[in-house]
Amino acid sequence: MSTGLLFSRDDLVFYIFPTHRHADVEKLKELIRDYGGDVCDYHRLQSDDERLGRSEGVALIDPTQLYAPKLLRKREKVDPDGEVVLTYLNWGYAQLCVDQNELIHYDVARRALVFCRGSWPDGSWRFYFSEKLGQEKEHFQKTVRRIQKYGGSVVFTEDIADVFIAPDDPTLLLAARNRFEWDPQTRVETESWLFECVDQGYVKFTSPPVRRMPGRRPGSRRVEFTPEDDKHLVTYIANKGREDGQGLQGIGFYTRLYNSGLEWAKRHPPDRI
Repeated sequence: MSTGLLFSRDDLVFYIFPTHRHADVEKLKELIRDYGGDVCDYHRLQSDDERLGRSEGVALIDPTQLYAPKLLRKREKVDPDGEVVLTYLNWGYAQLCVDQNELIHYDVARRALVFCRGSWPDGSWRFYFSEKLGQEKEHFQKTVRRIQKYGGSVVFTEDIADVFIAPDDPTLLLAARNRFEWDPQTRVETESWLFECVDQGYVKFTSPPVRRMPGRRPGSRRVEFTPEDDKHLVTYIANKGREDGQGLQGIGFYTRLYNSGLEWAKRHPPDRI
């Protein structure tokens, strides 16, 4: 049943870019169609849809997808003549228009949806602020209002947060990221990152550091143990190998050996064992 004609325009077509959140896509399609809109999936088979060029195409982007920052930064797709054929927007745009009962100007919508992650009502990124930030009440309240202004929300229970805001201090930030390392549902960022998102108009999470697998670096050559080194190694294991209680296997043992100060061990870096 149609609930209105908000999106009922012959020159307006909504395209939903690929995302794994299929249930949300179906709900978004239903919302747009309920308000008289024309909507379809956007993929390679439809990227040359004949309506592009003669219609005002709006590409709705799931901001949780890896490609989202690139397209939201690009903002528009133009044809060879320089005419805009597609506008890239956060996929919360349709719900925003419905909530305000009007077609929102694209630039206004971009600002209002910076911290919006969902295409449904109240589909905001949820932020939790670390107690170690030590913010004054007035500053914290100002930050909360700013997050809400740009489509986000602040929660006071860490377990339901999407983004954990940690101090900019490198040591505290690293500790927070290590703590959430195995939690794919929670990202760790800083307050300065929040302001960067507002300035650029979309969320782009910090890429996690690349962690090299233990063992030799690609291209490095193994340093062979001489018969004399083997004797030294046996003596080391017998006398000191278990003193620290950390065992004799893995790269950790050879790291401790290398750092032991023994002259012969300096020829055997742990990444070349």
